[in-house]
Amino acid sequence: MKIVHVIAPGGLAGAERLVLGGVAALRAAGEDARLVVLDEVRAPGVSVPFQDAARTLAIPLDVVPVVSRLDRQARAALRALTFDADVLHLHGYKALALATRPVHGVWLATHHGDTGHTRTARLYEALARLLYRRLDAVVAVSAETATALRLPHVRTIANFLTIQAQPTPPPAHPVPQLLVLGRLSVEKGVDVLLQALAEPEMPPIALAVVGDGPERAPLAALAQTLGVTVQFHGFQTDVLPFLAQCDAVCMPSLREGMPLAALEALCAGRPLLASAVGALPELVQLGAGGTVPPGDAHLLALLLRQWLANQPAWRARALAQADAVRARFSPQTWAQQTLSHYRALQAPHRR
Repeated sequence: MKIVHVIAPGGLAGAERLVLGGVAALRAAGEDARLVVLDEVRAPGVSVPFQDAARTLAIPLDVVPVVSRLDRQARAALRALTFDADVLHLHGYKALALATRPVHGVWLATHHGDTGHTRTARLYEALARLLYRRLDAVVAVSAETATALRLPHVRTIANFLTIQAQPTPPPAHPVPQLLVLGRLSVEKGVDVLLQALAEPEMPPIALAVVGDGPERAPLAALAQTLGVTVQFHGFQTDVLPFLAQCDAVCMPSLREGMPLAALEALCAGRPLLASAVGALPELVQLGAGGTVPPGDAHLLALLLRQWLANQPAWRARALAQADAVRARFSPQTWAQQTLSHYRALQAPHRR
């Protein structure tokens, strides 16, 4: 079947990596899967890393320049590329706003999660929910996300691992090494972690932050004010060396769906210390670690102390569960589940 995924990439963050890996997995399963990139003219170069990655994976790619979300030329160009698709799979508000239903195919979208970090973001997220209602289905990346959407035509397909970390024991460190992976935006709650690390009598912990975003400068200033030492490594295309070096991964998020960083931590055999949001409680149960309510620095500090007191046991459990996590969240598993949903959606259209 002809399957077209449409996205307006903002770099190579979690959603973009999932789209690339998903289309590649569908092609590996023998399907005619391809990409359409909505290239934001007002942000030149933003989609280039995504385009380059798609070409490296030998994924057929078309690029549609977009001036605005009501761009008639872009809508017409997208229509010409997708009208004969058997499946049109959309990602993000821009794709939802510009796409139209294929003539004889089905259309659906993946809800990768909400950020809600600005008034504009909340507006677009609300509009996306309205646009979801006209589709044949909406894919949620976790059961928690599906429940929060409150839509009758939601299907759940869990995210998958886009990298294959090896579950090797971390090297011995004089000070325990804690890692944060992800975009530095308000909803990731890194400020809460800094406050937890600054609590009186907190044992020494070395914190490394891999990622970039609008909160990097405010977080660096907060760390200095609190007297917390942090190494900010910025955005990294390869996070495997950081996973190999750390003793645990922390995700103090205020909101989440099913974050790739959590899957990558479990796949590497690292304990996960996280907020109880989205799929994080479920993921922690698959490996080792613990969860606390979001936004509570004191309870997060208690969880950090619990980890420090139980490092050998938590490390052993995380390493023992890593292979099972890799098998459960493989790209091949995702592709087969996704194809099953595509065929089920197509069935009424063939009658």
